[in-house]
Amino acid sequence: MDGLLRDLRVALRTLFGRQWLYSAIVVLVLGLGIGATVAIFNMINAMLIRPLPYHDPGRLVAIHESQPRLGTYQSPVSPANFQEWRRQSRSFDGVAAYTRRSFDASREGDPERVAGGRTSANLFPLLGVRPALGRPFAAEDEAGDGRDVALLSHRLWERRFGSNPAIVGQTLVLDGRPHQIVGVMPRGFGFPEWAEVWTPLGLDAPGVDARGARSLSLVARLRPGATLEQAAGEMRALSRRIHEPFPELEGWEARVVPLRAELMPLGPRMGLYMMLAAVVLLLLIVTGNVAAMVLAAAVGRRQEMTVRMALGAGRGRLVRQLLTENVVLALLGGAVGILVSLGIVHLMVSSVPIQIPFWIDFSLDARVVVFAVVVSLWVGGLFGTAPAWRATDVTRFELLRDGGKSGGGVRKVRLLNGLVVMEFALSVVLLVSAVLMATSFRRLQSSDPGFDPDNLLSLRVSLNSARYGEPAPRAALLRDALQRVSALPGVESAAAVDFLPVSPDGYARAVVTAEGRPVRAGEEPAATHYGASSGYLAAVRIPILRGRDVTPREAEEGAPVALVSASLAEAIWPGADPLGRRIRTARMAEGEWLTVVGVVRSMSADQPMIGGDALPKHQMYVPVARSLSQNVSLVVRTRGDPAALAAPVRAAVWGADPAVPIYQLYTMREVIARVLWLPRLWGQVFSAFGLMALLIAAVGVYGVTSYAVGQRSRELAIRAAIGSPPRQILVLVLRGHLRLVGGGLALGILLALGSARAMAGLLYDVSYADPLVYISVTLLLTTVAVLATLAPARRAARISPATALRSD
Repeated sequence: MDGLLRDLRVALRTLFGRQWLYSAIVVLVLGLGIGATVAIFNMINAMLIRPLPYHDPGRLVAIHESQPRLGTYQSPVSPANFQEWRRQSRSFDGVAAYTRRSFDASREGDPERVAGGRTSANLFPLLGVRPALGRPFAAEDEAGDGRDVALLSHRLWERRFGSNPAIVGQTLVLDGRPHQIVGVMPRGFGFPEWAEVWTPLGLDAPGVDARGARSLSLVARLRPGATLEQAAGEMRALSRRIHEPFPELEGWEARVVPLRAELMPLGPRMGLYMMLAAVVLLLLIVTGNVAAMVLAAAVGRRQEMTVRMALGAGRGRLVRQLLTENVVLALLGGAVGILVSLGIVHLMVSSVPIQIPFWIDFSLDARVVVFAVVVSLWVGGLFGTAPAWRATDVTRFELLRDGGKSGGGVRKVRLLNGLVVMEFALSVVLLVSAVLMATSFRRLQSSDPGFDPDNLLSLRVSLNSARYGEPAPRAALLRDALQRVSALPGVESAAAVDFLPVSPDGYARAVVTAEGRPVRAGEEPAATHYGASSGYLAAVRIPILRGRDVTPREAEEGAPVALVSASLAEAIWPGADPLGRRIRTARMAEGEWLTVVGVVRSMSADQPMIGGDALPKHQMYVPVARSLSQNVSLVVRTRGDPAALAAPVRAAVWGADPAVPIYQLYTMREVIARVLWLPRLWGQVFSAFGLMALLIAAVGVYGVTSYAVGQRSRELAIRAAIGSPPRQILVLVLRGHLRLVGGGLALGILLALGSARAMAGLLYDVSYADPLVYISVTLLLTTVAVLATLAPARRAARISPATALRSD
């Protein structure tokens, strides 16, 4: 221990004495690399590792219905199946249900839409969460379509009621109906993501026994000793047995996944893992660069090593001292890295345009700090061991003979050369990933969505209030609002639709059946289902290829008509005229047929849904009165900047009803940006890491070339003395080091092909093996290498033979 403390004192005196500038540079470079690594780990820890804020969260699972033949793996569950599964399953301690929904909570002059949900009475006890005030829901609260009682979030309690401790028993008006407040949930709780109010889920209401009416999300708790595999097998068998009397449900079965997988879908998880891989590559590049700096600094201290070895210090003693110094630098770099990681996480989180779910906490915890220390120690050993060993790899006779002036021999130059090859190989991998991600996002952003998003304003109107429960008042409100908006100066047209063509709220899906064209159950084509007003297609500029649009009267009355996309028409009636034919969907009442009155251009189905199933490539449009959504979007085509009309449009809608909440008031370009935030974030992160790798590789090549030129000063001086012109010496130095770069590029391309293939599923309209990407990265790194090598090479070409030989 005394020896370690002595080494530590010597290390601190050495590093922050005459070598303070070198130490500061190493700590800064390490801080950037370790900071980026810790930042990404912090995000992974918050989203994938840190336990969910529930009791024994490892036993919580989510249950879906899936139909693989339709590409649907995460469908909600019908209430009838939920009740059967809750009664018959033996793998769970309990099964609870909930639905996401919003509520209208109006204040005078300021109507508000509040995010929330409806839950079965056993949900919060199953999660192990009790209200901070009052009581949870009771079984009797589920009677009928749910009693008019409510639980508030802590945030809503503070915002709307000033943290009144006597809130229990008071009344809150939701959707025009008074609800008795029975409790307040704990601070920070917002299940499932950011809900602020919950009401009971009524399980005795009419229609809940329909097997195809999928509307519920399920959470279950595994019994002690039960495994996920056992529960999944039991639920598959149970769902097949329950569905056997219903031919239309053939192929549908239960799917059980950990609750964490439900909350963090595959797409974001893959992005996190890819970012972690990228930052590990960056850390290795940083480590290689610092190793070259450490080796050069250690060789520069050979005079000191000469004296200490002559006085009796063994090689092990010298290696231990150098390693202590390197570990001190690494730990200091780790401390700087923790601060850097906080800044990186803040920047990344602030760029996310959606509300962060309540269960994600990016604050530092012990796990992140321990990770930072372990990475620092690992990096210190990685960049310090080989240089320390190589720097002391001489005999005392050699040291005394050379007086500490020798550069350290061929083996040290080979080590430096190997570090250059490694840096460039890893830089190729990182840059290829960055270019692929950036190209993918650029093409995704500029792709044709199938409609015209320019000069288009959108807003959502919440119609949850009981006074809009019937079609007639909804139609009257929409008609009045659209007339007022259309009359505004600068408005070209306005229309209503339940879901935008590119929607941050998801989409409605429908399985389509055509009259006279029976297909096997489960193999019917699926379509994205839109309830739209007359003129909607013209407002968003989706052309009608054949037939006509719905009329205003048909839209308001919910006439049995529909328009289909060209792709859906071809899938159902290949080569035939679809006009006048009839279709129906599972969203409609049994036996109700819709007559096809028009065929429209197909929209792109490649716009990603964050965390959802693949979007069906077909579309169908029905009158807006047939929409099952309680929220409607208005789209407004303007003659100029749509953002300039945001306030007048809002005022016009409130002129029709000042009590309806208005939210998500964005231009369509802003909507697209919000939908594409995740691929944009990936592109930005990979581009930042790629730029850092490029700069670090350039610095590494410059440093190694400068070191090598210094080691070869005698050789180059002799060449100059016997007549070699400066240009020949310049070419000699460039050729030798660019050969190393070429080797690193070749190795890097092979590695990049493998890593890019793993991220192919995250790319849009670009191949992981796109030759243009690899050629551009190769040219870029070659240019950087030439520029980084040129200055030391020119310095070598101008070397004075007399000066070099005299100093040697």
